[in-house]
Amino acid sequence: MATQTMIRNWTLRHSVGAAGFLAKARQLISTWHTEQSERRRQREAIATLKGISDHALKDIGVHRSEVTSVVHHAASDRKQRYDGEAA
Repeated sequence: MATQTMIRNWTLRHSVGAAGFLAKARQLISTWHTEQSERRRQREAIATLKGISDHALKDIGVHRSEVTSVVHHAASDRKQRYDGEAA
């Protein structure tokens, strides 16, 4: 009888831990999926911008050498660099 109680208590303690583990695993998978989607979006944006002519890039204020940087960094960061507001 004591063994059954010990097993039941162990199972109850660890089933809560298992639920926590599953919740953490779900969160990690969700985060990974979100990050993968963002990286895919960035790769597509880079490919699109690289396919644009130099003249069209100039019209939107981007030099070909800046394409990757523009996609990976916020426009406000780029503007601050050019305005001399940030180092």
